[in-house]
Amino acid sequence: MDVFAKEGAGPGVIAHYVAADGGGGVAISDTDDVEGAYRNILNYTQWVEYDTRVMLSIEQALPHIADSLG
Repeated sequence: MDVFAKEGAGPGVIAHYVAADGGGGVAISDTDDVEGAYRNILNYTQWVEYDTRVMLSIEQALPHIADSLG
């Protein structure tokens, strides 16, 4: 808790959820600062295992999907 109080959440965090069974959690961010997010994660890796997925909105993805099909 001391580290989180000092370092806080990563850039662009919109929501941070914890599973009620203690089995994990999800942080949702909206940021272009992937390096900053990675740097922030490094503050917590001794306690938490991360699975990071960079997502695109459907509006961002559709042109690329259409291009790959054409």
